[in-house]
Amino acid sequence: MKTHSQIILTGIILLIIISLPYIVAAKSTGNTTQFGGFLLNPIDGNSYLAKMNEGYSGEWLFTLPFTPGHENGAFLFEFYLFLGHAARWMSIPILTMFHLARIVSTAIFFVALVYFLRNTIKLSDKKLSQAVMFACFGSGAGWLFFAFGIKTSDFWVAEAYPFLSAYSNPHFILGMAILLMLLTKLEASTRRDLVIVWALGLLLAIIMPFAVILAGVIISGYEVWRWHENRKIHLRPIAVLLMGGGICGIFQYWQTLRDPLLANWNTQNITPTPPVWDLFIALSPALLLAFIGIRNICKTRPISQGNKILLIWLFCTAILLIVPFSLQRRFMFGIYIPIAILAVEGIFVISKDVEKKANFLFFVIFIFSLVTNILIIISGLSLVKSGHPLMVLDKNEMDTFLWIDNNTNDNDIILSSPTLGNFLPAYTGRQVLYGHVFETVNADLMETGINNFYSNTLDLQEQEEFLIDNQVDWIIQGPRETMIGAPEILKYLEKVYQNESVTVYEVDRDS
Repeated sequence: MKTHSQIILTGIILLIIISLPYIVAAKSTGNTTQFGGFLLNPIDGNSYLAKMNEGYSGEWLFTLPFTPGHENGAFLFEFYLFLGHAARWMSIPILTMFHLARIVSTAIFFVALVYFLRNTIKLSDKKLSQAVMFACFGSGAGWLFFAFGIKTSDFWVAEAYPFLSAYSNPHFILGMAILLMLLTKLEASTRRDLVIVWALGLLLAIIMPFAVILAGVIISGYEVWRWHENRKIHLRPIAVLLMGGGICGIFQYWQTLRDPLLANWNTQNITPTPPVWDLFIALSPALLLAFIGIRNICKTRPISQGNKILLIWLFCTAILLIVPFSLQRRFMFGIYIPIAILAVEGIFVISKDVEKKANFLFFVIFIFSLVTNILIIISGLSLVKSGHPLMVLDKNEMDTFLWIDNNTNDNDIILSSPTLGNFLPAYTGRQVLYGHVFETVNADLMETGINNFYSNTLDLQEQEEFLIDNQVDWIIQGPRETMIGAPEILKYLEKVYQNESVTVYEVDRDS
């Protein structure tokens, strides 16, 4: 099969594999349950739907849906707000729009990757198809330790791996596509190219703000290398990137500092770099082969522009991952891409550039690198089949969401169990007391307070004070809440909606 046909087939298979499990999951639930819509990281998935719901209701500024009383909108998460508007314009459910955006973004990424490999890295045909396959489907060796209860980064740090990004959400994979597009414009000098860099930088800041920092550091590193070699430097691309993505990113950060609730949210949004041993396992065997590829590249003179980009990308990421910063892990963004490309170089070095040997070694390593992703797909489907509370919803809960959507005000605050609180903003657009470990301000205190309320740890007066202090308008008592308990105060509140398993109570704060 010719290289061009292999690449097209790879792209088609990628789109099928990131879509088919969701179709299977939707059909695997029974008559009394419904698939929640996410097979990987459903807690964050519902937070994306909550943001889309804000856009669907007509908002262009973000407010915290999992924190009660946040009313001052900010220019954040505009990508998901836009998708919400698009869902309304097209009259389709927001969950459908989410997955449509995920598939389209993956297609854009695939085209950007192939272009980057052909025109910037300038891979030969015999390496090109392998690099595309490795970058799109590869993962780490974490599956070897999964049976021992050890869950390494290749199981959950989706932003590091193209496949996991495409499988979980649209903004990770679209951000990777834009980053690759930017790295094809390192020599931009014409007005047209510089406008493209500016626009790409602005889009990247809106979709994936931390990727702008990574892009800026890589481009700056490339210019430092250029200056070291010939005492020349080309500042226009980085300057234009800063004028687009840089200014937008700074503005977004400033907004989080000036708003007390957003500032509090930001302080608890901590994502440190995983341990070195974890990273080594999660990025191998590709990482081991990449070291061989790097060694071979460094012995070759002159080093090509494409190889310089790959080396700088890896080096800059390594530095960013150890910088003392609360969001270090975000800089793992797309790291598997340069590792996969360099791993293919390493395979050909080991095979002494004999194509048949290289193809055989690639096949073995590639199969080894697929197992983690296969386990992730199987695990997600198994959790849906078993009715995991974060993966599925009871049909009675869905009916309750519909009643809430039709009978309550947009700014009403709803009290529910912590797990149901993750779903409520996604499906109704209403604010909850707790629903997300980062996006609920003072999350630990609020979760404890809710559990104490439902478990009757609080006396009747304390329960009433809890409702008043948190400005609760409605209380849900369903299967999830009953597992915690049944608060005494419900005896004195009016039932306004009831089905087979869920009851909604109205809180009259004026009485």
